[in-house]
Amino acid sequence: ATQQAIIETSTRTIAELTAALATGGAAAAQADQQQALELARRSNALAASELARLGRQTTSLVGLEKPWFELRNPGLISIPLGFLAVILGSLCYRDQRAEAMWAELHVRSTTGIGRPAAIVH
Repeated sequence: ATQQAIIETSTRTIAELTAALATGGAAAAQADQQQALELARRSNALAASELARLGRQTTSLVGLEKPWFELRNPGLISIPLGFLAVILGSLCYRDQRAEAMWAELHVRSTTGIGRPAAIVH
């Protein structure tokens, strides 16, 4: 559907730019229109080749005919699931280095041993 929309839009743009170039005008404006026309033709050709490559394929990358959940914004599900995965991962797999340093940091914070000397400004 996206490629078809690109083809339709670029076809309209090509027709408009061709008509504008036929009427004439300033050389600078014609150069800009010619460049835009070439870009629209390339966009049209790329979308047409992509559409031909896909053919009549109606399934997604994972082979689904339609989505599992009909949502306009899939972030409603994926963002909370991502946060849940981070929380579960951090609870299940603790950082061994952080646990080993905890005792040292506790002693430093309560006694001040190992702190750098004060700096005179």
